[in-house]
Amino acid sequence: LEHVFNIVTLEHQHASDGLLHTSLNGDLNSRPVEYTSTIGPYDNLLNGRDININAAGQFGQLVLSAEGFLDDLLKPRLPKFDITLQGPDTDEVSAMFGLDDLGSGAFALRAVGGEENGSFVANIDGDLGDILLNASVRASDVTQLGALDMNITANGPSLGAVTSLFGIEDWPDKPFSLKGDIERIGSTLNVSELTLSVGGTLLKLDALMSHFPKLDSSRIKLSIAGDEISQFQELLGLPELATGAFDLKGNLDVNLDGVERVNVELQTSLGQATLSGTLGMDPGYAGSKMRLHLDGPNARTLMSLFNIDALPEQPFNLNTEFETVEGGMQIERGVLVTIGDDRVELGGFIAFIDGGNGTKLDLKVGGQSVPQVLNQLAAGLELPDKPYEVAGQLSLLDDSLQLEGVSGYYGSINLSTGGVIRLTDQLVGSELALGISGKDFHAWKEFAVLGDALDIFVPGQPFETNARMAIEDSGWRLKDGRGHVGKTEFGFDGLISNRDGLAGSQVSFSINGPGLNDLLTNQDENAAVIGAFESSGNVSITEDTLSVRDFKVEGEGISGNVNVVLDWPASEAMNADFDIDVRGDDLRPFLPPIDGFQPATTPYDVQIAGQQKQGLLNFDKFDATVGGLKLLLTGNVESEAESDSINVTLRLASEDLSTLGLVNGDPLPALGLELSADLVGNLRKSFLVQNLRGSLGESRLEGSADISLEGQKPKFSLVVQSDLIDMRPFLDPAAAAEEAIEEAETKTSEEKTRLIPPTPLPLEALDIADMSIKLGIAELRFHSDSMTNLALEAELLDRALKVTQIGVQGPRGKISGAFSIEPTSASHANVKLDLTTKDLVLNISGQPKENLDKVPALDVGINVSGGGSNLQELAGSVNGSLYMVSTAGKLQGVNLSILDTFILDEIFGLLLPKSKQEDNLSLECAALVVTMTDGLLSTDPALAFTTDLIALVAKGTLDLKTEKMQFNFNATPNNALKISASELVNPYILVGGTLAKPSVGLDPGKVLVQGGLAVGTAGISVLAKGLIDRVGNTVPLCEQLREQVEQQQ
Repeated sequence: LEHVFNIVTLEHQHASDGLLHTSLNGDLNSRPVEYTSTIGPYDNLLNGRDININAAGQFGQLVLSAEGFLDDLLKPRLPKFDITLQGPDTDEVSAMFGLDDLGSGAFALRAVGGEENGSFVANIDGDLGDILLNASVRASDVTQLGALDMNITANGPSLGAVTSLFGIEDWPDKPFSLKGDIERIGSTLNVSELTLSVGGTLLKLDALMSHFPKLDSSRIKLSIAGDEISQFQELLGLPELATGAFDLKGNLDVNLDGVERVNVELQTSLGQATLSGTLGMDPGYAGSKMRLHLDGPNARTLMSLFNIDALPEQPFNLNTEFETVEGGMQIERGVLVTIGDDRVELGGFIAFIDGGNGTKLDLKVGGQSVPQVLNQLAAGLELPDKPYEVAGQLSLLDDSLQLEGVSGYYGSINLSTGGVIRLTDQLVGSELALGISGKDFHAWKEFAVLGDALDIFVPGQPFETNARMAIEDSGWRLKDGRGHVGKTEFGFDGLISNRDGLAGSQVSFSINGPGLNDLLTNQDENAAVIGAFESSGNVSITEDTLSVRDFKVEGEGISGNVNVVLDWPASEAMNADFDIDVRGDDLRPFLPPIDGFQPATTPYDVQIAGQQKQGLLNFDKFDATVGGLKLLLTGNVESEAESDSINVTLRLASEDLSTLGLVNGDPLPALGLELSADLVGNLRKSFLVQNLRGSLGESRLEGSADISLEGQKPKFSLVVQSDLIDMRPFLDPAAAAEEAIEEAETKTSEEKTRLIPPTPLPLEALDIADMSIKLGIAELRFHSDSMTNLALEAELLDRALKVTQIGVQGPRGKISGAFSIEPTSASHANVKLDLTTKDLVLNISGQPKENLDKVPALDVGINVSGGGSNLQELAGSVNGSLYMVSTAGKLQGVNLSILDTFILDEIFGLLLPKSKQEDNLSLECAALVVTMTDGLLSTDPALAFTTDLIALVAKGTLDLKTEKMQFNFNATPNNALKISASELVNPYILVGGTLAKPSVGLDPGKVLVQGGLAVGTAGISVLAKGLIDRVGNTVPLCEQLREQVEQQQ
């Protein structure tokens, strides 16, 4: 408390009456002060004996009146005094002296003392607002107090307000009552029924101390009980966790052998404690032997009293026996703490002097599962519940803690340490040896922070690591770090700095082993097989960078070097400089399996250098060589929270693709490859592939692509132009022919009821993306021929595929058309096809190039549409028309056996003798018109086919819903000089059955399908007219049909 006391006047005067007169005027805390006194006689004052004192004064409203007599100024034995303090308002007194509120009402205090029957007797009576006080004292001598009898009573509304008068804080502001008698005769002190009631707490004390102030031969009984301990939490330093009722009982007694026995029992909501034993001799009570028992429902709450928030919320139990010895305490039996299945045992000597120097303890901690205390201290690492034990010796000597033989286990992991911990600032000067070992490195998988990440290591590998750690002013020095995992050895040395952000740290490391497959799991047959390897590197940290320098890897057929400088401390927007160089003899072990591709033994060399700044990844160098394949990349990629922008140019080149490997057992073509492109845009949203250029052998292309990844599915457009695409290196005519024969034989051998399979339309493929494609190829080479002006324009939008243009110019003739698939549901779609050919020569008979001008040319027109969920439904719904006409021509070395397809060989076998089937086929005319209605195909009017031998006419229908068909074929001689009507075996043929099982036979009804023609705008109709002379009256039906088709088209 701060008080302001101003003295205006102060006078001392040795008056004529022989007394010392004093007067004072001023103010105290802004309240007026007046004081006068006389002391004397003056001569007695100088001698210090028989001095009379009279005083009067006023302090604000408080009035002082005092008189007294001192028989001895320095050692008064039987003084006399009568002192009175009176005031009208206790609140004013409290305010003037800055005291807690003592209550309200008048203030009155009187103390009277003096000699009575040779003893000193004093009485104090007070009415201090709401506080009543009465005390009486009788003593033989004030200075000696050899004989003392004191009685005191007091009560009031606040004990805290009273104790604060004497500078004692934190007592509860509760109503109190105090009563007691204290008597002393010589060295014997007797406290009789001292009681203190505070709120709902009652304290009782009875004591008889024969050798006061020593405890020898004393008998003391103390009890404290209350309904709420929290009111004393500030006084006792207890946290708010200590609440509720409590009960303390303590006894000190002397047994028949004269030994003092102590017994203390405490019961609170935190648990109960018992302390019992015998006291040793004073001074120091060495030889005291005690037993302590403590248990409770919640260990965590108990330790919170000491600001340790770590132990689990489990019941606890503690038992120990100890003896006080000279300078310390000897724990005889050991401290045994049990929390669940966890135990702590402690034994040895604890020194009480010289800062604890000389303390030497044996410690053992263990249990069946890691207690929650370790999980708490491990900052949420979720340590696994495994049996554990740590034991060793701890000694405190010369301000250092020495660890000897400290060892233990945690699950299947063994631990050991030893050394000196200096009890200095930051433990500087400490040095420890650390060791960790185990039979299986996978034991670390039990730690959640590592978990499945250790699956890359071969299970069952023993491990061990040993190192020395010294704590220096600059940090923690790691020395001689050595260890192994299985047969792989490692080492490390360096300094881990104690500066902010570990700045100044430097660590070097090395690893070597007989092979990665001995260390790492090999779950894939193509996994890396490096063989014996060595690796080393250095890591250093400055205030703003983390550097990995000279990180080297050397193995059988592989070597590498990495240098990386990263921003430090680490952040999401990591900036970095990097320089990476990796080379080896064979890339195959590192390649993922690719169906059908068998890579060759391929040396490789990869060099990458660049920076990442503010999310922008820039490549100064990206050169990769794999065998004869080279990849060059320059540019930058920017990585941000919402986007990954890219501006990269790449180039891929190879002088000979065949050096790279085999595809399905065959080598790639021995062609040179060059491919280059610019990628610009946002890899998360949309980007462009610009300046796309490529060549493969003689093939060349260029183009661009626009790719968008936004929305529910990707979108892209592709534009490609080429002046030449050469397919010949990828085609094997003999292999293609063999494959076609095998496929035909397979289909023939299969028993089918329907030729058209119920294969579902692949509509799910239309939902992959939206796209548009524009393709133009000036020349497409295959086998011995070329196609020119190949054009394709297609769009896939909202699952609807529209090929708006497809066209190609062949060696003779051209093809053009359009195609669309428009789904109407998840499994159903409408399909439309428009296809036309003009002067098309199909060289299916393999005619030499110089004979192609003689080969018949075809004009074909197809306009069909339909719908369904599979091919059968689609065929059964088709509507439209089909026409085909052919010019005259000659196929050398070919007879009618070329028609050995489907059932035509059987038809011509019935029409014409084999002897008349010449080796050169002269086709004079072919024409066909078909209409399609709901899957029903009808000749409209007929199919006509004319050679130099015969003229063939057919009419009929094919129902694609059922695949049933019925066609009538009529044949007539076309040249009487080469064949007569009588030489036709059977001019009337009937074809029936189904597409899968057709039947060919004679037409028993001899239905005529040719006897004359009427040509009109409505089409061609066949007139029912008898054959009188099948040679002389033959009308050129095929030519007329062809002419009309050409006119209508």
